Amino acid sequence: MSHISVYLNSKASGGNIKWVKEVQKQLFRHDLLVKAPSSKEELDIELEKDIQNKVEHIFSVGGDGTANCILQKIAKTDIKLLIIPCGTANDLANEIGMGSSIKSMIKAFQHKTYKRVDLIEINGKYMATNGGIGCAADVAGKINAYRAGIFGFKGLMKNMGSSVYPLVFTKELLVGSLKQYNLKVKSSEFSEIVKTPLLLINNQSNLAGKFLVAPHTRNNDGKFNVTIFKHQNKKDFLKCALKILSGSYPYADKNLISFETDSIEVSEVNGDKLPFFGDGEILNQNSQFKIQAHEKAFNVCALLDDVDYSSSYDLAQVRLV
Repeated sequence: MSHISVYLNSKASGGNIKWVKEVQKQLFRHDLLVKAPSSKEELDIELEKDIQNKVEHIFSVGGDGTANCILQKIAKTDIKLLIIPCGTANDLANEIGMGSSIKSMIKAFQHKTYKRVDLIEINGKYMATNGGIGCAADVAGKINAYRAGIFGFKGLMKNMGSSVYPLVFTKELLVGSLKQYNLKVKSSEFSEIVKTPLLLINNQSNLAGKFLVAPHTRNNDGKFNVTIFKHQNKKDFLKCALKILSGSYPYADKNLISFETDSIEVSEVNGDKLPFFGDGEILNQNSQFKIQAHEKAFNVCALLDDVDYSSSYDLAQVRLV
């Protein structure tokens, strides 16, 4: 029997208590404690209790933002995270093959198949998937503002899923000017002052569910991908962005810089503060960002390609990759 804390984010776009009820039904033999913190402060307190009580598993019922809040506390501990994706993009859940089937998630838990995943630290805050500076951060901020302030927008997000991100992104590009950011980038692989509408930090290949931003990036090798868009006019940038949004990668685009590293420093040349988004949330606002990888910093329940999940499972067997 495992001790499990189940964290429910009822505010997530696709969130529903039915997921928790199904988990309780499937895992009735285990010690499940369902928690629905009403604030970030309350969440932190409950997670501290879990760490002190040596809870073995935490189930995150929500989106990438919910998992991100949990990861800030359980990073580099022995606690294993299982994600029940009820958010908009669900990038991390999709990357580890969890999909939207509760039966698949339960099978991963029952077979005890885990994956150790890297985390990226940005000025003391962790990120598991993708993030960056520029127009995508502006879009993430706008979507969160729409969700909080526009009646019915949560319902729209629930129905549209990850498609809401390219919709808002394209709308912002079409109606506004292409804002440029002057950034000083410093790493062992690339150092330069660049003028860019968007700089991305990628811990996995896809952003917002299915958009191929870093096709050769893995989330368990101790490195992350940096993608810098150096397009100076809206037409060229939109052409590149639409290709990525279509699921292709613009290898021939000379205005696209892409490289792998384990650490990088990015600063705004004039000292202006910029928002940095990660895991669908605004993580930080600063003029300087120190970014570094932490290799295999947390355990997540995952579906592994070489495991026969149709067979009976051995409670004593643990698969950790």
